[in-house]
Amino acid sequence: MPLSLLRRCAVLSVVACPLAAQTPVPTGQWLVTICQDQVEVAIPMTFQATRDGGWEAFSKEGVAARLAGRAQGALGGLLGKLPPHGALTVFEDGTAAREGESVRIRATLASLGFGNRPAAGTFTPGRIRGELRRDSAGPVIATFEAVPAADARPPRDYAALAREIRRAFDEHLYDPHLLETPAWRDFFRDLEHDLALSSDDAEAMAVFYRLKPRLGMSHLELARMPAQAALPLDSLLALDAAQSSGVILAFPAPGVAYLRVRRWASATRAVDSAFVRIDSVRAHTLVLDIRGNPGGDASSIAPFAHLVREPAPAGVFLGRRWYAAHRAPPTAGELRALPTLTNDGSAETILSAVREHGAIAGVVTPRAPRFDGRVFALIDRGTGSASEPLTHLLRASGRATLVGENTAGAMLSAPPHGVGQGFLLILPEADYFTADGVRLEGRGVAPHVASPPRDALAVVADSLAAAHPYAAALLRGASRGEAARPAEAITAYQEARRMALDSAAPLRAIGTVQQQLRAWDAAFAVFDTLLARDPHDAAALYQLGRTAALSGQRQEAGITALRAYLAMPRVAGQPSSAAAQWRLGMIYEAMGRTAEARAAFEAAVREEPGNTDYRAALARVSR
Repeated sequence: MPLSLLRRCAVLSVVACPLAAQTPVPTGQWLVTICQDQVEVAIPMTFQATRDGGWEAFSKEGVAARLAGRAQGALGGLLGKLPPHGALTVFEDGTAAREGESVRIRATLASLGFGNRPAAGTFTPGRIRGELRRDSAGPVIATFEAVPAADARPPRDYAALAREIRRAFDEHLYDPHLLETPAWRDFFRDLEHDLALSSDDAEAMAVFYRLKPRLGMSHLELARMPAQAALPLDSLLALDAAQSSGVILAFPAPGVAYLRVRRWASATRAVDSAFVRIDSVRAHTLVLDIRGNPGGDASSIAPFAHLVREPAPAGVFLGRRWYAAHRAPPTAGELRALPTLTNDGSAETILSAVREHGAIAGVVTPRAPRFDGRVFALIDRGTGSASEPLTHLLRASGRATLVGENTAGAMLSAPPHGVGQGFLLILPEADYFTADGVRLEGRGVAPHVASPPRDALAVVADSLAAAHPYAAALLRGASRGEAARPAEAITAYQEARRMALDSAAPLRAIGTVQQQLRAWDAAFAVFDTLLARDPHDAAALYQLGRTAALSGQRQEAGITALRAYLAMPRVAGQPSSAAAQWRLGMIYEAMGRTAEARAAFEAAVREEPGNTDYRAALARVSR
């Protein structure tokens, strides 16, 4: 279950703008429901007119001050100041304008979970409906709906929620001895007290997130997700495994393979395919980029399987049955007696083995093709959970140079648990130790070369400069572009051009930097030059179409280029056909050709159903 999804709706407050005179505004008690993806929170709010003819709305007064006081000002520090009325959710300075029989309202959302977000909707006497956007021109990120309520009573029994949370920990936390420590006893005492006082779902989640840092443990999350909370555990684990792993293979320079994995979600097949392609081009260097990868499942070990010649131990997961009988990780002899987890093991496999046997040991089985070249792994503080055993293996085996920051130190196995009333709780059922006895939770893995994450690729470039100067120049350009230093990026790519005048790669890269600079004429000129050299240059066709989609210029040329790109066979390292369909849909949408835009976005979603950008685009043209 991605942590980002659970954090989005922790605490909400809304800010809006002045209201036109003589326009009806909502007043009285309303129940407001805010939804983002699967997260759904209900908040009783008081709506009232303001002196300037506008309106405002707020949840229970004084809650923010009470929580901030209990948290020694932490909430106020995060907000900068306590919100109006001391409420956690506030609509302020509302504006409205008549549109037929309804009233159009506009606002800006300001909250811990969302930041400042534009909001807009319609108000009728019996209902309010609206949307929250990333920015004024951005995609919809959430919706909200409100209906009149008889009073401001809490929508749920939060005291019962506290009891169910305690029950889940009592039954499933990997080490039952922890529950008897002072920190855990204080946590449950205050959770029970504060949840009993909670007035809405947002406050209930705020209480949980305010208290959980006391425990010093990762993988503790609470969100109200009614659809998922109603599913059995095996279905929840299957949903998580069905998410896109985001495995991206590119060849930014001759002999250099760049493998980016955004999340480990049944990624083994995609990783295997990437190594087949890497082997086919005879790459001498692999850059494995797992910066910001929050973890996932045991497919995280898949890259290591292509880097070794012999089977290797990959650590051990320990659960309640183990800790009930032991106070230390397994000895070498005990490890040999445990069931084993291979490269293809799923989250369900780990969970079942830990529940039944108390422990399961990981083993990496070598896979073909094997890559014997030089390996760099890019890591940062966002490299967590399932990414960390891989990182430790790469370091302990000497098989890769780690570049970047210390990893997150958040390595536990934590499935979701329904705890009633639509709430979903993530809690750790398994601890983890490496094969050499290191507990990664709270510790993480240190890099060989410390570097700000955005400069990590430059470290790789410097390491390759002596043996492969042209490849190093291209990588340096890519690094400068990633670090938002476009002028330096262009300089590096121009240096690469001087080394290889016949190569299209540096010129193509310069064109993408011009896109970043919104220098549309310069970008079009680059891709026109490349296509004049080779009308079948797939990368140039895609980038010309992308330039048209982003700029709103030369739209027909962009359509022609993207259609030609889609007609070509896909090659690893090039943008997916889903990405091309998305860009094509963007052009059609800008031209007002809604049916064609919808068809293109539908094609993108069919190919990559987990991509939120594609889904948001389809929703936008389907309204």
